[in-house]
Amino acid sequence: MTDLHSPRPDDAGLPRSADAWFARLRGTPSAADRAAFEVWRADADNARAYDRLVRTWDQSKFLAHTSVGRARDLSRVRRHAWSARRVVAAGAFLMLCLAGLATLGARWRLGAPGTLAATAIASDAGSVRTIVLPDGSRVTLDRRSEVRIAFDGGERHLRLTSGRARFEVAHDPARPFTVDAGDGSVVAHGTIFDVAFDGNDVQVVLLRGAVEVRKHRAVQAGGAGGVRHLVPGQAIRVGPGPLPPPVKASGLDLQWPGTMIAFDNASLGDAVAAFSRTSPRPVRLDGAALARHRLTGAFRRDDPNGFAGTVAATFGLTRRDDPDRGVTLTSAPPSSLRKKP
Repeated sequence: MTDLHSPRPDDAGLPRSADAWFARLRGTPSAADRAAFEVWRADADNARAYDRLVRTWDQSKFLAHTSVGRARDLSRVRRHAWSARRVVAAGAFLMLCLAGLATLGARWRLGAPGTLAATAIASDAGSVRTIVLPDGSRVTLDRRSEVRIAFDGGERHLRLTSGRARFEVAHDPARPFTVDAGDGSVVAHGTIFDVAFDGNDVQVVLLRGAVEVRKHRAVQAGGAGGVRHLVPGQAIRVGPGPLPPPVKASGLDLQWPGTMIAFDNASLGDAVAAFSRTSPRPVRLDGAALARHRLTGAFRRDDPNGFAGTVAATFGLTRRDDPDRGVTLTSAPPSSLRKKP
């Protein structure tokens, strides 16, 4: 019988606890470290322990910019010098700080003075992240996304700098909740909406409540087409010109935070594009004619190989795997893709 608590010859020296892995990954992990971490995190108990530690860390970053956090001298902490023991000690301190988070959040919801200096929160390519803000609002970040957050006594201000995010806004009539992205802004009080980069444009989708979408340059110039109001189920694209009228949001626009993605007679071009936006590895089509195929089915977002394999088998395509470019689907026969000697 193998002792699960004893190191194997091939993993000697690797961390085996959530706090130790957290310390390793906040340093300068190698590709081998990251691969070993994914193996360790595949265990459900390990994943839950690590996610709890990350959530505690995220919330502590907010506190560091409040009067609670500023009362502590953290200037001597170096990012690359964290040992597992220091992470455990810091975790204990962070839990004490979090005990005051509910009180601090209640003061802010009542409009009491409070500031939150600019703080950046990002997600990696492997998972969706949800952050609870001090006012009770929630931000869900898609894979490879980043949001910058700054609160003061009069406004809750955020900027999406990449990717996509869902904002579930806690009601506070005294302080607007504003999200900037590209050339536009979304203003809300208590609502749920998505903001996403799509090429050079930004798409806003409203799920609940009401929001006001503004075009920065048009508003500053007093021009027409600078403000649009959305109702639930509507979407709008913010591009280089005036704001267009809102349109009905598609089902694909609403389901992205889940682990599965479903298509109902969608064009293969749209399906591949939607899948790749949240996939750890992109999937591409080689040839415009392939995009006209129609696809129905449900797929795991974290399984690009399964998605590409199903599509290839369904439409008789050939898949080409590239470590850097992801998976390409083509109608060319496999023999034509072999390298010539």
